[in-house]
Amino acid sequence: MNRVAAIIALPLLAMSLASCTSTTMSLYSGEMELISVSGSGCLEEDMAGRRVLLDLSLEQGISSNGQRIDGYFSGPDIQSGHFFGTELGRLQVVYPDEPNPAQGHTLVLATAPEGANGELHEKPQTDSTNCYFEKAALNLKLVATGSEAKSGYDRQSKLFSAEAYFLSGQSFLKDNKPNEAIRELAKSLKLRNKVNPGDPDTAYPTVSIAIAHIMAGREAEAPALVRELFGEEKETEDAGIKQRMAVSVSLCNDEQYLESDAGQKASIQLMDMVAREFGSLDGVAVPLAACYFEMGKERKEQDDPDSAIEFFQKAFKLNPDNPESVTGVVMSYIDKQDPAEGRRYLKDREQIFIKRAGKEHYNSLLSYLDVAEAQEAENSGDLPRAEELSREAVKAGPNDRTLIINLSRVLGREAKFAEARRLLEDGGKWCGDETCRREYSDELARQGLIERMVKRIEAVSGMH
Repeated sequence: MNRVAAIIALPLLAMSLASCTSTTMSLYSGEMELISVSGSGCLEEDMAGRRVLLDLSLEQGISSNGQRIDGYFSGPDIQSGHFFGTELGRLQVVYPDEPNPAQGHTLVLATAPEGANGELHEKPQTDSTNCYFEKAALNLKLVATGSEAKSGYDRQSKLFSAEAYFLSGQSFLKDNKPNEAIRELAKSLKLRNKVNPGDPDTAYPTVSIAIAHIMAGREAEAPALVRELFGEEKETEDAGIKQRMAVSVSLCNDEQYLESDAGQKASIQLMDMVAREFGSLDGVAVPLAACYFEMGKERKEQDDPDSAIEFFQKAFKLNPDNPESVTGVVMSYIDKQDPAEGRRYLKDREQIFIKRAGKEHYNSLLSYLDVAEAQEAENSGDLPRAEELSREAVKAGPNDRTLIINLSRVLGREAKFAEARRLLEDGGKWCGDETCRREYSDELARQGLIERMVKRIEAVSGMH
């Protein structure tokens, strides 16, 4: 039995057994308090003492084979879990992304007429990027029994299976198997629409299906699926914004998750279409701009300045209020060894950049450009131009010792040793820590050595 079949079989098996057993259904609601957590996927708020909302559906059946317990728990800030076993005090727990009971997650429950208490123990998995609630205390009140509780159970069961199908589809996408992915993602979408028709979360499988169509060479089918999401009428504007944000976040998640060239190309193609057609809408511009910005940073770190510039520019077009996109473009031009083009780009956006980031940040960026152009001039032997640009850099960042030391070295190459020495001595007077003082002192020593060597060479030359 494959992984997804095994996941889905658990709730189906529970329902088939229910036909030959005497069962009771209970629905609880309350909170779970985190006692201890671990894992690289934990967020800042995932700490001991945090309380999260929790709903829990419990089915207890008794037959000739003994007691059988089955149920689900979920909440707005946690992953859905499925638990099962023969004793309330010893239940196994599985998740859509960790479906194997042998992974060791357990739940202890104790029920009473008014509610239920318990402890969840998640066992951290090696090399996992999840956050594990190694110990969490449940405090729940009974809110329904009978048919209403059965409806809650069925709802949680379907959502659990929907998430399992979605994760399976994503795995197929990552493995460049778009047709298999569509099959699983369509099952996820169908279940979500049954439980929560119109819920923003339906955007996640829909966007992935659209990307799968592009990967399979059916590019014409993809845009219509996404346009339909934007065209859905919502009861409130907030609901519409949530739907659009879900589309944007889903596109960004897929681009990050799909590491293959085909997957990234397809997700970026769809993202560009959404930005082009819907980029002016609330819920689209800012999250997509943030995604483009992160993509630009990633390409910059990969020493691909051309791609970095492209994504930073897309980010700025969607959200001009974020000056960091301009910074990304300028620094990428420096990486590309084209600081002159970076300067032109910055100058064209001077007013909006200063308005959003401030004059100090603007001057700092100018200083980077000055240093880059000065280095070009120095490499070509144009020392006067290198000195001029280095002085401009120091004007933009008068307290930056890197800029001051860089200028002193240019002056040293021009044999302006006295000025270089004064510059370094004055800079050292403003140091507030030992590291700063040591850097200026080391540079003074280096410059002094060079000056003595030059004078010795000149003296020897004069003798001849």
